[in-house]
Amino acid sequence: MILALVCAAGAVRRAPLAAPLALGAALIVLGAAAPRAASAQPAELQRARALFEETAFEDALAVLDAVGDDAGFAREDVVEWLVLRARLASAQGDGALADRELARLARLTDEVALPPVLRARFDALAPAVPTLAVTLRWEDGVLEAVPAVDDPLLVREVRVSARELRAPPDAATRTGSGRLAVAEPAECRAEVIGPGGAVLASAVGCPASAGATAADPPGEPRPGGDPGGDDTVWIAIGVVAGVLALAGGAVALGVVLGTAPQDVEVRSVVVRW
Repeated sequence: MILALVCAAGAVRRAPLAAPLALGAALIVLGAAAPRAASAQPAELQRARALFEETAFEDALAVLDAVGDDAGFAREDVVEWLVLRARLASAQGDGALADRELARLARLTDEVALPPVLRARFDALAPAVPTLAVTLRWEDGVLEAVPAVDDPLLVREVRVSARELRAPPDAATRTGSGRLAVAEPAECRAEVIGPGGAVLASAVGCPASAGATAADPPGEPRPGGDPGGDDTVWIAIGVVAGVLALAGGAVALGVVLGTAPQDVEVRSVVVRW
């Protein structure tokens, strides 16, 4: 940004008539580098902020409470949503509610712009608040996504998806809410959905308990492919074949050098794997 202004200033000194063009280009660069503007935020946040500035605190909170799951929020929008809720609680003198909103905020981020009073309280709360996360569990044919916190205001839904390990390669991935019946899961994924439909946390990868059964059993066909068998046996066969090839090469080399094959000393080779 600074470079753009310097270049514009240099252009003005060298050619005064080019000043409008140079300054216009600099403004375009600055606009592209600017952070997300308030006007780009969802309408619900803009409306709630305007009501807050008008000290219509109850109306502002009502707008925030009414945010639907289809609002199209991103994670940063939920951060702003929580900041506004904390500021509203503080402005109404409800310190306990403000602290609860700040604790929710700390689950999502530790870098956020706050008024000085709330900043001090946030810094005191944040170290003891764990980050919002979700884990996947698989037991008795059920894949379950478990969020690290049970907070209906912040966690609106937990989605879990997977496909059957031995399903055809073109089989669709199935999705459930919290739990999914799957005999042997593959391509597991969980998402924590927050206010406005934002994804607040996710986990990818099947649980270790399922991974133990996800490997191909010896002698059974691989999903979507040819029969596989035990890889250890094939590795052993390959090693033995390689040793025999080396021994044959030694005999051939002896013939080339004029040494009779019967003079070649054959030593036993112990192969370990």
